[in-house]
Amino acid sequence: MKDRHFGDRNDFLKLTLIERLRRFTFIPALTADDGSSDGALTSYDGSQRPVLARFLRTCVDRKARNMRKLRELLRRNYPFAEYVPPP
Repeated sequence: MKDRHFGDRNDFLKLTLIERLRRFTFIPALTADDGSSDGALTSYDGSQRPVLARFLRTCVDRKARNMRKLRELLRRNYPFAEYVPPP
C-alpha cells in the first residue's frame, strides 16, 4: 500500500467494510511510491459514511495522503487498540 493511494475509492470501500466488521486486526504493508498514477480515483458517494468521506476528502485536499493519518480516524471514531511491540 502506498501513501499515494490513501483516500481513494478503494480505501473508502475497505474502510466502509471495516466499520461494519467492528473487530479485526489490520496490518498495512507500506511500500515505496513507484511513480504510477494509481490512487487518482478520489470521488465517491459519502452520503452513507459522512465521517469517513469527510476525513478522506480532507486528507486528499490537504495533500496529507499518509497511511499514518488513519490512526486519527480510528482513535476518534471507533474502539481502537493499537499494537505496541514489547521493549
